[in-house]
Amino acid sequence: MAKSPKTFNAAASDNPLINPPAMPYDAPAFDKIKTEHIMPAIEWSLEKIKAEIQAIKDNKDDPSFENTIEALENVGYDFSRIGTIFHTLTANNTTPELQKMEQKVNDLTTPLFSQIAMDETLFERIKAVYDNKDSLNLDAEQAMLLENTFKSRERSGALLNDTDKKRLQEIDQLLSEKSTKFEQNTTNSTAAYYRITTLDELEGVPERSIKSYQQAAKDALQGAKDALKAAEAKLQAIQGIDKADFKTKKAANKYLSEAEQEVQQAKEDLEPLAAMPENACLLQLQPFPSEVLSHCKNRELRKEIQEAAGKVATEAPFDNRPLVTEMVALRHERAQLLGYDNHAEFILSNRMAGSQKAVDEFLENNRQAYMPSAQDFFEKTRDFALASGDIDTFEPYDMAYYDRIRAEQLFDFDDELLRPYLEVGNVLKGFQAHVEKLFNVEMVDCTDKYPAYRDDAQVFEVKNKDDGEVVALFYADYFADAKAKRGGAWMNQLRGASIDKDGQKTIPIITNSCNYQKPTPGQPSLLSLGEVETLFHEGGHGFHGALTQGKYESLNGTNVKWDFVELPSQLMENWVKEPAVLQEFAVHHETGEPIPAEYIEKIIEKGNYDAGYMGLRQTSLGLIDMAWHGNTEPGTIDEVEDKVHALTSFFPERSSAMSQRFGHLFAGGYSAGYYSYKWAEVLEADIFEEFKQNGLYDAETSQRLKETIYTKGGQVDPMDLFKEMMGREPNPDALLRREGILSETAPSQNTAPEVQTQNLPDNGPDFG
Repeated sequence: MAKSPKTFNAAASDNPLINPPAMPYDAPAFDKIKTEHIMPAIEWSLEKIKAEIQAIKDNKDDPSFENTIEALENVGYDFSRIGTIFHTLTANNTTPELQKMEQKVNDLTTPLFSQIAMDETLFERIKAVYDNKDSLNLDAEQAMLLENTFKSRERSGALLNDTDKKRLQEIDQLLSEKSTKFEQNTTNSTAAYYRITTLDELEGVPERSIKSYQQAAKDALQGAKDALKAAEAKLQAIQGIDKADFKTKKAANKYLSEAEQEVQQAKEDLEPLAAMPENACLLQLQPFPSEVLSHCKNRELRKEIQEAAGKVATEAPFDNRPLVTEMVALRHERAQLLGYDNHAEFILSNRMAGSQKAVDEFLENNRQAYMPSAQDFFEKTRDFALASGDIDTFEPYDMAYYDRIRAEQLFDFDDELLRPYLEVGNVLKGFQAHVEKLFNVEMVDCTDKYPAYRDDAQVFEVKNKDDGEVVALFYADYFADAKAKRGGAWMNQLRGASIDKDGQKTIPIITNSCNYQKPTPGQPSLLSLGEVETLFHEGGHGFHGALTQGKYESLNGTNVKWDFVELPSQLMENWVKEPAVLQEFAVHHETGEPIPAEYIEKIIEKGNYDAGYMGLRQTSLGLIDMAWHGNTEPGTIDEVEDKVHALTSFFPERSSAMSQRFGHLFAGGYSAGYYSYKWAEVLEADIFEEFKQNGLYDAETSQRLKETIYTKGGQVDPMDLFKEMMGREPNPDALLRREGILSETAPSQNTAPEVQTQNLPDNGPDFG
C-alpha cells in the first residue's frame, strides 16, 4: 500500500483513516476503524511526509520563517492524526494483532523521523532562519517555535558527522523497539497472572470487593469460552480451504498448524476456569486487588499478591530485565554522541532543573526532609503489628494491612465508609462542576454523538460558558480491562490545538484513562479517596490540553518542560479534600444523602497521617531513575535497587525490584525526569496557598490561573508563567507545610533549585 501520494487517490479510498467520515470537529470515527485499516493508512501518511519534506528542501526561495519553520510545523498532519489513534488503541484497547503491528510501525517511523531530524539540507535552511532571527520581527510565539526547531535538530544529531549520525539512527531504532517491547511485556505479564480463590481465603475483604472478584471470575470464564469458540471457528474455516488456494503448500501447513495451536492453547486456558467452584473469586493484577493487601486476614494470600506484583516482567517470555540494562546503555551512548556525560545531563539540559546536580540536590533535600517523619510512621506501624501477637516478623506484605488497622484505631474511622459516597459517576460530575467553576466552561455529555475507542468511555464537549463555543473534546475512559488496557492512569492528546494561516481553529481532542473496577450487576464502581484524586489529577492534565490557545500545535497543551507538566494535574488534587467541594459530589450512591460532616472531619483529621512515608516513597522512585540515568555504569538492577533501598527503606531486606516494571522510565518519557512529580508539587502547593487565601473559586485568581498555567502551553518559559501567576519566585516551603513536615512558621533549609529558561519540548504522547 506504500503508494506515492502523487498516484494514490486518498479521496476515493474507503479506508476511514485515509478518508475520514464527516464527524463534528473531525473527531475520529472509532466505530468505522478496523485493524486492517491501520497499516495502509500509516504507510500512506508516511509517504505524504516524505513529499512534504522534499517540497521544503526543493524550495528555491531563500529560507524564511514561513517557508521553512512554519512549513516544518505543518508537516505530518495526517500521520499525527492516524498515529495518535493507533497509539490510543494499543494503550486502551489492544489486541495481539495490534501488538504485532506496533513493531512494524516502529520499523517504518523511527528511521524516517531520525533521517528528517538529521537532514543536512533541512538543517541548513533552519540555521539560515535562526541566524537571521533578530531581523525577522517575530512575535513571542514565533520566536519560541524557531528556537525549539533549531535546538531540537541539534539535540537530534544534525551537527554530527556521518558515522555518528548513522550510529545515532541505529540507537534510536533500537530504543524504539525495546521501549515497545517493554510495554508489551509489562501488559502481558500483568495479564498472565490470576488467582482463583474461595470466600474463606478472603476473610476480612470488603463485600463490594468480593462481588467484583466474583464477577471477574464469571467474565474470565465467559471470555475463555468465547476465545475457544473463535479459535475453533478459525480452524474450521482454514480446514475448509483447498490447500491449492494458498500460495504454497508450506504456507497452508503453517496457517493450519497455527490455528491448531490456538485451539489447543484456548482449551488449556479454559480448563482451570471451567473447574472453578460456584461463587469462586478471581484475583488479577489489573486492576490491582489492593483490598487484599489492606484487609485480608490470610497472610499467605497477601504475600502471594505482593510477590506476584513484584515479579511482573521478571520471567520468560515477558522478562524486561535485559531490556532495562540494554536501554540504559543505549541512552548513555546516545547522550555521549551528542556531547553529554550521560543521559541525565542530556535530558536535564532541557528542563527547568537545568542539570543533574540540581536534581540530585533536590532529591537529597527531599529525602532528608521526609526521613524523620517516614521513619516514625514505619516504626509505629511495625511496632503496632508486632504487638498484635499475630506475627513474629514485619514484612512488606504486612504494611498495608496493619497500617489500615492502626489508622482505624487512631482516628476511630474506617475508610471503607467513604466509598458508598464516591461512586465514579458522581465523582465525574464533581470534577465537571469543579472545572466549570474554576475555568468558566461547561462539560456537556455527547457520548451518543461521538463513537469512542472503548464501549465504556464517555465523550464530552467542553464549551465556554460566555459564548457557547466548543473549545475541546474530552474522552473519559475509567475502567480496567486486564486483557486489553495497560495499567495506570494517563492523559493523551488525540489532537492538539492549533490555528491555521486563515485563522481557523483546530480544537484539541483529549483522552483521560484510569483503571477502576468496572461496575457489575448490582455493584457500582465505588472509589477510594486516593482514586478520586487520580481522576482529578488526570483531569488536570486533560484541561491543560483542552484549554490551550495558540497557533502552533507543538507549543500547545502539554508540550512543556516535563518538570512543569505535572503542575496543572497535581494542582487539581488539592480541591478533592476541601469540604465545600466534597459536599458537592460525595453523595450516597443509593440514598442520595450527602456525605456526613463527621466523615469530612475525619478526612481532614487524618490529612497528613502518612505524608512523610509517601513523600519518601515518591523520592525513592526519583532516586532509582537518577541511579540509572545519572551514571554511565550504574550496574545491575539488583545493585541499583539495593543502593536506593538502603537510602529510603526501613525494611532490612529488599523484597522486589521496581525497574523492570517502571513504565514511566522505560516505556514512557520520564527517563531522568521522574523527579518532576515532586518538583511540580512544590510549585502547585505554592499556587494552591493562593486559592486558600483568596477563595477556592475566587474569580480573579481562577482567571489568572487559566490565562497563565493552562492556556499558554509551551509558548512561554514555565518559570515566567509561574511568576506571572504568582508575582514572585516559587516558595519551596509550601509543599512541606501542606504535608505537615514543616510548621507554619519555621523556615526550612530547603532551597528552590536554579532553573534554566530555555523551553524545548522532549515530551512523548501521554502523561500519568
